[in-house]
Amino acid sequence: MKVRMKVGISGTRSGQEWPRVGGVLECSDEEGAQLCAGGLASPVVDFGEEKAIEPAAEKRGPGRPRKTES
Repeated sequence: MKVRMKVGISGTRSGQEWPRVGGVLECSDEEGAQLCAGGLASPVVDFGEEKAIEPAAEKRGPGRPRKTES
């Protein structure tokens, strides 16, 4: 689970400094739930990789000519 820190925590966690306020921490679901329940962090929603979408082709239907100005 990924959580975003709402408050600063001093000291270390597993030998590493805690992330600063706004930083993201990857932890177990249980630890993340405890941090969120205590108001120390909020869950990070992962929408996955964003992909570009090709623009839609002009839809005129088969055999219909494009309108031209006279």
